[in-house]
Amino acid sequence: PGLFQPIDFTSHYHRLDSLRSELEFVDTRISTCIKTTTADSSGYAFLTQMQKYVMALSDTITQLSGICLNMSDMSQAEHIYSPVEYKQDTRAYNDSVVRYRHLGTYLNTLFKDLP
Repeated sequence: PGLFQPIDFTSHYHRLDSLRSELEFVDTRISTCIKTTTADSSGYAFLTQMQKYVMALSDTITQLSGICLNMSDMSQAEHIYSPVEYKQDTRAYNDSVVRYRHLGTYLNTLFKDLP
């Protein structure tokens, strides 16, 4: 009750975990495609960059799901999530976002050059 609905961090955690699992499947498919692509082709460069992007995005999702899990535990009085820990975790998450966005920008450049 009140003005704001409580945030269901547990639900967010489970959804993020599901996304991470989907990305693991995508990573496996990319690995299979890489094995059948000529190493000096533009397709190979694109696929290897795509794999780096998928791994970086998965890492970002893992960082965020960890924050959600800690917030969920804290909301249920199962864990004290200190402001210091939260700042460290959000800093790691933000660094991860910067990394996957940088890789994504380069991936878009490679995509434009595909035949």
